[in-house]
Amino acid sequence: YGHGGRKGYDREWRADPALSGGGELIDQGVHLIDLAGWFLGDFATVEGHAATYFWDMAVDDNAFISLRTADGRLAFGGRGAPYHFGSRVRDEYDREPKVFRDLWRTLTDLFPRLAGRAVTHTWGGPVGVPRDWFASCGLDPATGLAWSGGYVGDGVGTSNLGGRTVADLIIGTDSELVTLPWVHHRSPNWEPEPIRWLGANVGLRTMQSADHVEERTGRPALRARLFTRFLGE
Repeated sequence: YGHGGRKGYDREWRADPALSGGGELIDQGVHLIDLAGWFLGDFATVEGHAATYFWDMAVDDNAFISLRTADGRLAFGGRGAPYHFGSRVRDEYDREPKVFRDLWRTLTDLFPRLAGRAVTHTWGGPVGVPRDWFASCGLDPATGLAWSGGYVGDGVGTSNLGGRTVADLIIGTDSELVTLPWVHHRSPNWEPEPIRWLGANVGLRTMQSADHVEERTGRPALRARLFTRFLGE
């Protein structure tokens, strides 16, 4: 895993270990570790390291880990499933054969000795994304209802921060957490259908093609840089 981001990302709360609790490994990497353990069981060997390679911040922005079971199995993940009209969520959407084939091709490119081995489990799932890619939390004093969400791929570190922030809001603690920019932030609505469906899937295909260009040329793809201007980040 590697931390992406936007201009000024190194000055956001994720870069402060006192608020985030850690960097890329504890923020996103633990998702894969948890899922891998759930599907594969205990690991006989765990190796890896976390480092700060890109951002100038006090937490790691890249994490590399190898999890090996006693019988030599490993877990590998990625993205690529399409957005479905009307934000529909169904069990069958979690299993996209083309995505699994692409992941297997990437895995065997990285580890050629795995060619011909069997894949025992495949799985997927939806991701909820705010229109401005900005997580939020807050408390409605009129109803007493609190919320925390919109984490995209940063659920572990953000949910920990969200829980502590919401707790301070509920009991009325005047802490630095309740002054963070994401408190009571309201994201704009996504565009109506069919614009949302068209934009999401054009974006997916654009970024996939950018991956191919960067793999072939070894340079950042112009199309990816241009498209990120439409993401609202």
